[in-house]
Amino acid sequence: MKKYCLSILFYCIAAVPCFSQMCQTQGALIRAVSINAAGYPEITWAFSFTTDATRIGHLVYDYLGGAACSNLIGETDLLTNVYTHTAVPLPLTGPRSYTVAYKTATEPGPLTRQHAYSFLQAAYDSCTYAIALQWTPYEGWDGAVTYNVYGGTQGDPPVLWTTGHTATSYTLVNVPDNVSYDIYVVAVHPTDASITSASNRVTVETKTAQRPLSMSISSIEYIDDAVTLQFAIDPTTRLSTFHLTRSDRIDGGYIPIHTFSDKTLTTFTDAPVKSRYYYRLTAENYCRIEAVQGNPWQNIPMTMEAREGAWHLTWHADYLFSWLNIMVPPPYTLKRLQPQPATLLSQVFDTTYIDAVDLSNAELKYCYRVEGVLGLAVSATEVCQTYRPQMIMPDAIAPNSVVQNPATGRQRNQFGPIVYANPTTYRYRLEIYTRNGDLIAAIEKKEADLPTDKSWTGMNRNGSPVQEGVYLYNVQLIYTTGQTETHTGAVTVVYE
Repeated sequence: MKKYCLSILFYCIAAVPCFSQMCQTQGALIRAVSINAAGYPEITWAFSFTTDATRIGHLVYDYLGGAACSNLIGETDLLTNVYTHTAVPLPLTGPRSYTVAYKTATEPGPLTRQHAYSFLQAAYDSCTYAIALQWTPYEGWDGAVTYNVYGGTQGDPPVLWTTGHTATSYTLVNVPDNVSYDIYVVAVHPTDASITSASNRVTVETKTAQRPLSMSISSIEYIDDAVTLQFAIDPTTRLSTFHLTRSDRIDGGYIPIHTFSDKTLTTFTDAPVKSRYYYRLTAENYCRIEAVQGNPWQNIPMTMEAREGAWHLTWHADYLFSWLNIMVPPPYTLKRLQPQPATLLSQVFDTTYIDAVDLSNAELKYCYRVEGVLGLAVSATEVCQTYRPQMIMPDAIAPNSVVQNPATGRQRNQFGPIVYANPTTYRYRLEIYTRNGDLIAAIEKKEADLPTDKSWTGMNRNGSPVQEGVYLYNVQLIYTTGQTETHTGAVTVVYE
């Protein structure tokens, strides 16, 4: 191979400006220098349509070791605009610069500007589970060059990871174990996106075999303010530090509530719990960094409210924002566990249910269980309470109306406490006053009396109808269990 500068040695020795001009003349002939699929540099230049009969081909040169002048490595005819440098040693260990000159019948023409492809290097960090990429900038184009990063598992077509990247580094995070990636970078011309240059391809293997292949919660039971979780961890993992974490929101804020190293541990109880939480398993690698996270799972809080002779059940499954946030989706299975026998009440998409209470037995304890399923995992909640009788007071009376209210069993001319309990389990004394504080009526109900028989019908103590207006009342309720309730308020008398 001959030295181009030797052919013009006289010029290079005679004057430095001549040396500089002949050894590297600024030009725009080269379009790109890439690394082809076989790993060899490939120089591409623009076609030149010329009437200069002295031009008969192209000469291709490279630069080695920072040399001021170039080495002739090959030539092509005038109609060929690509040259592959197959004589370069493989694998490449760094970038190389190339120039092109016209071949004439007498002497070579001036060289183009040097062009160097981007040389890519990659390293896998087994502690952070990330692949760090760095490459040399493409040299030879004027303006800001951008880069596209491509990668894929071996045997699969590469996909675009990022485009329009301006830096000469990129980090791929959360990569899985035991995967081989093929990666390369493509430089894009600052003003013509059709002109690109590909870097060398690198293969990165993420073979650490540290992280568990599976780590999942299989069930969550929320009973008596305690959440009991069952879970499983891949027994073949080499990791030995695991955390059970929880948060009050799905997207972050998880804190460890239990740390363990026994991979055979399968249960944990979190208590006391008064709210809705998300739970997630995590594993810690040898660098004390969170290596992997399990899927978040959620308990389903359920409340029991005694109202109007029934249990009003409400549970929460967190689909307040969007369907993407559903952790335990409908349908939900609702069962009454007590009083026995256990009864399936519903399999519904709703998150509420009303169950009537047996008012004849105030000592009964009621227990309910709601379940939701996602895949093979179950989230269940159980709540238990003993029904407490309730009393409400109407706010009006129509002394001349006998229309019955089906909800209370009273006529509109009957005013008195409405108690959701067996009538034989309570007694009361009801007193009616004028706004001046004068007592105008007093009614007493014994355990053997019916409430509808012991109501105020709008009469004063003399048996005369009272005038329309607002009156005050005081009622004291006493249950056979010894429990008492006292209510005061106002009632409006209206004649229809």
